[in-house]
Amino acid sequence: MQVQDIMNPAAPVLVTGASGYIGPFVLARLRDHGLAARTLSRTPFAGSLRDIVAGDFTDRAQIAPALQGARAVIHLAGRAHVFHEQDADPAAAYRHANTEVTLALGRAAKDAGVKRFVFMSTVKVYGECFAKALTETDPTVPEDDYGRTKLAAEEGLKAICADGTMTYTIIRSPMVYGPNGKGNVRRLAKLVKTGLPLPLGSVRNRRSIVAVDNLADILVRCAQDPNAANETFLVADGAPISTPQMVRGIAAGLGAPARLLPFPPRLLEMAGRLTGKGQEVCRLTGSLEFDISHLKAQLGWQPVISTEDALYQTGQSFAGDAS
Repeated sequence: MQVQDIMNPAAPVLVTGASGYIGPFVLARLRDHGLAARTLSRTPFAGSLRDIVAGDFTDRAQIAPALQGARAVIHLAGRAHVFHEQDADPAAAYRHANTEVTLALGRAAKDAGVKRFVFMSTVKVYGECFAKALTETDPTVPEDDYGRTKLAAEEGLKAICADGTMTYTIIRSPMVYGPNGKGNVRRLAKLVKTGLPLPLGSVRNRRSIVAVDNLADILVRCAQDPNAANETFLVADGAPISTPQMVRGIAAGLGAPARLLPFPPRLLEMAGRLTGKGQEVCRLTGSLEFDISHLKAQLGWQPVISTEDALYQTGQSFAGDAS
């Protein structure tokens, strides 16, 4: 079956959240595939595309122009972890941004004749810190508002697509990294750049991560490929790596030494709990491994960039960063 069976390459793929970190890489990948793109954002952003601006994604009249003639949606917009929470009702804010907006957009997309809805979900639907490699069929037991609202959106999308008029693809992602990465990637790069010894030399964990170029390739593939219809995929680069390996890869790109001090991980975890940083320490010392055999078998997917090269590029991007 060819891509044209489900999608006219001349018709645009609508990308929400295009002004975020992942969005520009998805737009670039769409161009690489020769596919037309359209963006939907809450505010105008500096970029090559400024198509549709809608202040409220739940307002069908505002989002209708973005969906008109679109054959697929890649929905990246949402509310991720907020490190310094300002909202008076965080649970309601997560519910609106991640569940209500997604389902309103999904219903409107279906009514507009969109054929594929690709939803960016998260590993957080499974909970925190795991003893074995996760698969798509493992139980979902989210422990925070972020994970709960993403899972509710997944379930709602499946119901919207139940009649077969529109198909869905759900992408569950671990930590995303790459050039000028955000969040934990940026913090780790800044720590490595200081040249200070990091007490991570004894960590022997296994963490699945995904380079932003690999994630963008998967998202675009899922917007086109008939074999991605009504599928849920765990995504990652391939083989998991340890935190010390991640530090060494970023350090190589920075042109800085990877100073890894041997230190018992259990003491680090104890210190994290005592200081209220238990989850942050768990991400550095704990394991989170994905089995992506389903993705590879279903789509025949292979990474477009290796973990080693992607970590090196990540480090390079922060080499001259004074922030």
